[in-house]
Amino acid sequence: MRSHRDCARGQSACRRYNARTARRNERGVARRCIPGLCGTSKPDPHRRGRQPVNWVGTMGTVFRVEVLQLLRDRRALFAAVLLPVVLYPLMLSGSDLLQKSAVSSLDKRELTVLVDASEAPPERAMRLIDAIRGPATIIQEGDASSLNHLPAASLPETHRQQIEDAWRELIGDTAQAILTIAGGDGPDEQLNARIWYERKDESSRTLSVRLRNRLNELAETMTVERRKELLGRDPGSGLQLEVHDLASAEDRGAASMARFLPILLVMLLLSGGSYAALSVFAGEREAGTLETLLVSPADKSALVLGKFGAVLLTGLACLASNILGLFLAVQVGWEGMGGGDSGGVGLARLSGALVFIPACILVCALLCLACGRARSFREGQHMLLPLMLALAVPNMVVLAPGLEHNFLLALVPLTGAALSLRDALLGELTLGVTLVMILSHLGWSAFAVRQLAGLLDAERVLMGGSSAEEAGNRRLASRHAQAYAFGAVLLMLGVASRLQGYDMLGGLLATLWGLMLPLGLICLWHAKKRFGPSPATDFIRARPRVLDLILAILIVPGLAYLMELLMRGQEFVLPLPEAVTKNPALEEFFGSTPFFTLLFAMAVSPGIVEEILFRGAILGTLARDNRPLRGVLISSLFFAAAHASLHRLMPTFLIGLLLGTITLRSRSLWPAVILHIAYDAWILLLGTERLPEVLTHGWGQYLAWLSLPCLALLLRFRAAGKPAQSMAAPIN
Repeated sequence: MRSHRDCARGQSACRRYNARTARRNERGVARRCIPGLCGTSKPDPHRRGRQPVNWVGTMGTVFRVEVLQLLRDRRALFAAVLLPVVLYPLMLSGSDLLQKSAVSSLDKRELTVLVDASEAPPERAMRLIDAIRGPATIIQEGDASSLNHLPAASLPETHRQQIEDAWRELIGDTAQAILTIAGGDGPDEQLNARIWYERKDESSRTLSVRLRNRLNELAETMTVERRKELLGRDPGSGLQLEVHDLASAEDRGAASMARFLPILLVMLLLSGGSYAALSVFAGEREAGTLETLLVSPADKSALVLGKFGAVLLTGLACLASNILGLFLAVQVGWEGMGGGDSGGVGLARLSGALVFIPACILVCALLCLACGRARSFREGQHMLLPLMLALAVPNMVVLAPGLEHNFLLALVPLTGAALSLRDALLGELTLGVTLVMILSHLGWSAFAVRQLAGLLDAERVLMGGSSAEEAGNRRLASRHAQAYAFGAVLLMLGVASRLQGYDMLGGLLATLWGLMLPLGLICLWHAKKRFGPSPATDFIRARPRVLDLILAILIVPGLAYLMELLMRGQEFVLPLPEAVTKNPALEEFFGSTPFFTLLFAMAVSPGIVEEILFRGAILGTLARDNRPLRGVLISSLFFAAAHASLHRLMPTFLIGLLLGTITLRSRSLWPAVILHIAYDAWILLLGTERLPEVLTHGWGQYLAWLSLPCLALLLRFRAAGKPAQSMAAPIN
């Protein structure tokens, strides 16, 4: 019989299993390993020594165990998977039915209007009365001349009370509104109609809307008749335009759905898969069961893939249940997505949503990566909102009109999938671009899962948390960096704007070299004096690899192209004011300032100073907290806020995320500096129309294709001689 000593040392799971087995069996049994967990499908009792690892069996075992644990949480399972199937049809179709019944009841309700046409010609007044007459509108003649001779708007408070008293006396308990008709004695005189009602009374307000709509239709008809009577055919009209929409009801519904469905799918997937990812990673780490798996001899990639498969299955099940609920709501008559009598989107078109599955895999991989970094369940919950916002941004490109899907956009995470989904719904899907999108998203997903495997294999996961003193020092260092970052934002908002208002060029240089650079150096000195050696000093002193600098420059064309797409999509939500797009002062500044002066002031200076402050001093101090993602997010947020522009907030934030990630991965500040300078120089050349045409219309336009592989290489390789296990230096 195989003894427990034949397995690898430190297998806590085996010991727990054997203890439970021994308690159940009074006679006792020989201790053995859990099939699959240690990498063996079935222990061989006749074979001594460590048996070969069964990679597929380990992954299947972990996947099965995680799914069974998730199924035990019946409340979460019901809320995430089963409830949407019933809730959407009841809620959406019920709201439509309630709205229709309310409108129908208002239309059928008999309401009475008091009409006074004593001061108008009988023939013309009768036409107005016939126009408002209906099965639910009762006409009651009366004398309201007292109201007709008083102004209807901007009444003094003393007169208003008199008019309200007169109005209530006239309508009594029978009428809900009053219509007075006057004027129109001659053929060239207009009729004056006034509607008197009380807004706070629902019946009076409904009757006023009914009267207003019918009288507006009559006014348009009378205008056309009067114009033809006086002029005959309109001499100023040389063209009669008729517009015919050849799109079917299904095409119109698909076009409308394509604008919001990618974002909706990502949000639904995150809401459903988040509870699984938090339970599988953050929850197990908090409970201490994750370390039990990590000390086993099983391959870490197999463990991660098993957990990732459980999260993916849960997320797809939640997504499918939500889609099924929406589809049932459409079938029972919800018109919000083209249901009912308007002709909804058919199953053939909706089946095109399957092209979004690679994006779903990538979203689940990123969700697992975020929850795998969390030290506790609560910390993982705090990371969901930033992740949700970050994943919604690439899907906003579907809002940009006239944007054609191409091979370059197919390589962009989530953006390519959103455009492929749009084309699938519109029936314009192309095979080549779709294949590139699928392969690229699977590659990004594999990269994220591999990073997760490396994260769980880190020594800090097995060693547990830091001591209370070290944790307190790290929190103090984080607050120290945030305080200096907040001071930088205040300087930009309060002082820099005034300096640049007096002299744009001199104020910009004074802000960068006279305010922000000293602030960054003081932050570095203060952090080193208070907390000891800092990663920030290592970032600045580190000698970059030449390959990293070249890759940083090659990223610029694609980055500029993506930021342009983001700004175009942002125009629908936050359009640029004319004060920004058409600013004579800026045009004069760019036209009168020498180009090399502009290049130094608007590209070289920001690239050096801002990187020393935000990626060197602030991010380097935040890196002490051993939470690199949090440090990158905080430094990027302050970096975006320091630019003091609401319209540039999201693009600058995303660029800050990229610069911070490059700094941490390369362990050097200078690739980020080169990328910052090159990007600002590219935008300056493009804005001043000095960018060579060959870079935008010739062979140079294909440089954007190099951005994604260059970015992948830059993030994949680390500087030689730097440890890969940790992003932060210890606290002395």
